[in-house]
Amino acid sequence: FNVCLIPETLRRTTFGFKKEGDFVNFEIEANTKAIVDSINRKKGD
Repeated sequence: FNVCLIPETLRRTTFGFKKEGDFVNFEIEANTKAIVDSINRKKGD
């Protein structure tokens, strides 16, 4: 999958040094997951 990051994120993290194929670990914050789940439920209506 693709990820687009804002310049501030690139400055404050190591993402700017990553290359295609590098392993990364990311976690979705609980509130964000709840919003995504709600949207997916609505789309199923």
